[in-house]
Amino acid sequence: MKIETETAVARRICSLMHAERKFNKISQQVLCKELGITQGLLSKIENGKLKPSVYSWLAFCQLFGLKSDIALSENQYRKKMSQLKKTK
Repeated sequence: MKIETETAVARRICSLMHAERKFNKISQQVLCKELGITQGLLSKIENGKLKPSVYSWLAFCQLFGLKSDIALSENQYRKKMSQLKKTK
């Protein structure tokens, strides 16, 4: 089993958060209320400028029905991103 770097996993998490929110047509304001974070913080996360806290990531996964380890695997990540793009 290949262990991914923290940077690679963080990039995937940020990308997934943005893509999943957009796919579900949820505004940043609405998601921020659900996660208990500010819009500025979410924007920085989605743009890859800041890593989400463990709590924010786990809460996000629970809200969207994702497995929290999805970003650990390049294959799982690509599969999910492909699904999000195909069904737009």
